[in-house]
Amino acid sequence: MDRDVFIARVAARLRLSAADGDVPLPSPVVPPGVAASRAQPGVNRPAVAQPGAARPPAGLAGEPSASPAGGPPEDRHRLIELFAARLGEAGGVAVRVSDRGQAQAAVVALARERGWTGVACAPSLRWPALDDLWTEDPRCVDFGLSEAEWGIAETGSVALRHHGDRGRGHSLLPPVVGFVLPASRLVPRPGDVLGRLHDAAASLPACVTFVTGPSHSGDIAGVMCYGVHGPAEVRVWLIDDE
Repeated sequence: MDRDVFIARVAARLRLSAADGDVPLPSPVVPPGVAASRAQPGVNRPAVAQPGAARPPAGLAGEPSASPAGGPPEDRHRLIELFAARLGEAGGVAVRVSDRGQAQAAVVALARERGWTGVACAPSLRWPALDDLWTEDPRCVDFGLSEAEWGIAETGSVALRHHGDRGRGHSLLPPVVGFVLPASRLVPRPGDVLGRLHDAAASLPACVTFVTGPSHSGDIAGVMCYGVHGPAEVRVWLIDDE
């Protein structure tokens, strides 16, 4: 990435001008989901939809009825609740949809509402409704879409297998990223994913990535800043019928 572009992006995240030099530290830039989880210490908060986005249906992001400390709940509904709550605490948003078509419609609505001019994903994920926005280069888009292999309820993470046309750029480079994840592929703990990778008949892919909410860092002037090293906004569409 060009040096001036990188500095301008950092300055924008810190709400400063790149030429300001030494100025009073700004307030941290905190996604709504993180702010909500900090409102009442010790209370887990559900995922919070960004302005203008479809809100998760009732029951998706509610408080889990069991803590993962004693063994997370095993049925799908409880795993969905726990996953959404943990992702919300990390600053991400989980949205439950009935099928892949509904997930695609949500992406199209978000793209039109935000005025995005470019969307990137693996060719196998594309569909005609966004033909005017697809591009090959994830470095120059507003939104990147990826297929998640697994979701981890205990941490609110998604796990990605990178192989073939499923590169890392779609989930790392755009400022906003989204993941489609079959609800049937939610597992309780990170170890469950590692076990599946170990037991799989297919050879390991070139890379397996775990993503937990937006990128954030406090390295710059001691201010917690989102979106400097990766996406500032993360969404996961959980597909019920897959």
